[in-house]
Amino acid sequence: MQDADVGADLIARVDRLPVWPHSRWVLSILALGWFFCYFDIQTIAFSLPNAIKYYGTTTAIGATTASLGLIGFVAGQLGISILSDRKGRRAALFASIAMYALGALFNSLAPNITLFIVARFISGCGIGAFIGVASTYVSEVMPAPIRGKFAAWITLPALIGSSGTALVALAIVPSFADGWRVLLALPVVGLVPLVLGAHALPESIRWLIEHDRIDAATQIVTLMETRAQRRLGATALPPVQASVRTAVLTEERASFTAMSIFRPPILRYTVVFFFVWFWNYVAVYGFGTMGVTLLVQHGYSLVHSIQMAIAGGVGYIAGGLIAPFVSDRFSRKWPPFVVTLLVALELLLLGIAPGTFLITLYFFLAAFQVGIFAPLIYLLTAEHFPTPGRNLGMAFSNGVAHVGGAIGPFMATFVAARFGFGALFFSLSVCFFLCALSLLFAKQTTQRNLEEIIVS
Repeated sequence: MQDADVGADLIARVDRLPVWPHSRWVLSILALGWFFCYFDIQTIAFSLPNAIKYYGTTTAIGATTASLGLIGFVAGQLGISILSDRKGRRAALFASIAMYALGALFNSLAPNITLFIVARFISGCGIGAFIGVASTYVSEVMPAPIRGKFAAWITLPALIGSSGTALVALAIVPSFADGWRVLLALPVVGLVPLVLGAHALPESIRWLIEHDRIDAATQIVTLMETRAQRRLGATALPPVQASVRTAVLTEERASFTAMSIFRPPILRYTVVFFFVWFWNYVAVYGFGTMGVTLLVQHGYSLVHSIQMAIAGGVGYIAGGLIAPFVSDRFSRKWPPFVVTLLVALELLLLGIAPGTFLITLYFFLAAFQVGIFAPLIYLLTAEHFPTPGRNLGMAFSNGVAHVGGAIGPFMATFVAARFGFGALFFSLSVCFFLCALSLLFAKQTTQRNLEEIIVS
C-alpha cells in the first residue's frame, strides 16, 4: 500500500473514534495552557492603573503597552507557524507556553516602563503563539465526532482564567504595594504541567503523515484505538468510513501548500476569518483592556470598577459551560453568531442610557459571548485550512487580526474622551455587528472530517 493510501487509512481510523482517545496528560497540558494564557491576557487590565502610577507615565503609554502586547500576538503566531510546520505541533506547543510564562515573569520584574513594555511584547508573542498552535493541534488530533465538544472543554479553563483574574486582582492588587507585580507573575505556573507531562503529548498524526513519518503516525493511531476501545468496553469501534479515505486522498491530490491560504479557493476563508477576528478584537480589547482604567478616570473607584468587571466572570463560565453542548450539535458558526448579535444589541441600549447597571450587564454579556465565541471560532478557523497551511492560516486570520485588538484601546480611549461613553458603546456595537455578519460566510464543519471540509 502506498504512503498516501496508508495515511488516508490512518486518518479515517482516527475520525471514527467516538470517545476521548488520548492520555489525560493531554487534557492537563492543554487545559492549563489555556488557563494561564487567558489569565495572562487579563492581568494587564487590572495591573495597568498601578503600573501607570508606579512608573509615573500616562494613560496613552498604558494603551501603548497593551497594544504592543497584542502586536506580540501577531509576531508570535507568525513565528510559531514556521516552527510548527518544520518541527511539529508538539514542539511549538512547548515553545509557546514557555514563552508566555517567562514573558509574564519578566513583566512582573521590570524596573522601568521601557522594559515593562518589552516584557509585555514577549508575553504577547507567547500568548499569540499558543492560541495559534493549540487551535491547530486540537483540530488535528481530535476525532471528528467529538472534536467540537472536547475543543470546548479544553478551552473552558481559559474562560475560568479570565473570570478568575478579576477575583485574584481584587484580592491582591489593592492589598499590597507590589500586588500588581504578583498578579503579572502568576502565569509562570503554566510551566509545571508542561514539564511533568511532556512525555505524554502525542504529535499530530496529520503533521506526521504530511512529513512522511508513517511509522510514527501508525504507532500513535494504534495507541489511540487501544485507549478508545478500553473506554468503550464491550462496544466495538465504529467501522472506517470510505468517504473519509476518499476525501483525504482528494486533498492529497490537490497538493496544497502553506501558501495555498493566499490563493483560491482557500484565500476566501483567510479573508473571512480575518474580518471575523478583527472586528471581534477591536470591540473586545477596546473596552476589555482599557475598561477599568477608563471607568476610574470617569469617577468610579478602582475597587468599584473591578467589582463591575467581576460580573464578567460569571459570563465567561456560563458561556464556557454551554459551549461543549452546542459545539457538535449545531453548525459551528451559529451559536457564536447569535451571542455576538446579542452583545451588539445590548451595546445599542448602553449607548442610549449608559449607567452602572448596564455597564455591569455589558461585562457579563461580553464575557458570555467570549465563552461561546472563543472555543467554537478558534476551532472553526482552523477547520477551514489544509494541513500544510493550517497553522499559517491561523496566524494570518487570527494572529494578524490582533491588529484590531491593538487599535481597540486607542479607539476606546479616543472616542470616550472626545465624544463620551455613549458614543464609545455605539462604536463597539458596530464592531460586533460586523463580526456577526462576517461569520455568515463560514462553512458547516460540525462532525465533519477536516479533509472533507477542505475539498467541499
